[in-house]
Amino acid sequence: MLNTLKRRRLLGLAVAVGLALSAGIATVAYASIPDASGVIHACYHVNGAGQIDGSATLRVIDAASSNKDGTACKKDENPLDWNQQGIQGPQGPQGPQGPQGPQGPAGPAVAGHVYVSNPNSHEMLENDNTEIVGLSGLPAGNYLIWSPMIIVGDDPTLNSVCDWYVNGATFPSGDPNGYTFQYDSKDDKFGSAPMFGELTLTASTNTIITKCDTDSDNHPIGSGQMIALQVGDVN
Repeated sequence: MLNTLKRRRLLGLAVAVGLALSAGIATVAYASIPDASGVIHACYHVNGAGQIDGSATLRVIDAASSNKDGTACKKDENPLDWNQQGIQGPQGPQGPQGPQGPQGPAGPAVAGHVYVSNPNSHEMLENDNTEIVGLSGLPAGNYLIWSPMIIVGDDPTLNSVCDWYVNGATFPSGDPNGYTFQYDSKDDKFGSAPMFGELTLTASTNTIITKCDTDSDNHPIGSGQMIALQVGDVN
């Protein structure tokens, strides 16, 4: 009876020690499998000519541990490694286009850009509709235009008229708001007008020219300069 009790106590102690050792080993394995690079290391049993059959055994190992021969696998085992994450597969087919999203908020206003011509003077011949000054290559957009004109030496009994020509066409004709300049016939020495206004250009590239026409044969001199300021909106 005493011997049986001792055997039971020794067996219990052995089991407890075995469980403690197993827990310790499991802790080390858990901490090292997979390794820091995400690779899982294992050893498989080689059967016959080096092929794995259905009865072969696979043993996951801690790569940091090693046997007496310096390897983690036994002599009758071969190493086998794999990653937790597989290689990237082929790209799948493109999915259908989703519905159009709501329109975003309006962007900032277009920054102003100024186009300036060189000052120019030209002798005006009778009924010749002489080009005095202009700008070309203006992109589409809204513009504020200044084209101040001065005419010197006209006949006091006749008139000289200046108009804007946008892409070859008069724009507008005879407008009383500053687009057209009519020389003051009461002063045969000097006449001036600001020729200021707003234009919306729709072509990809545009040209604005100031032309002046005179009924006088005194050959007056027309002088001017054109400035175009591109703006975002005109309210």
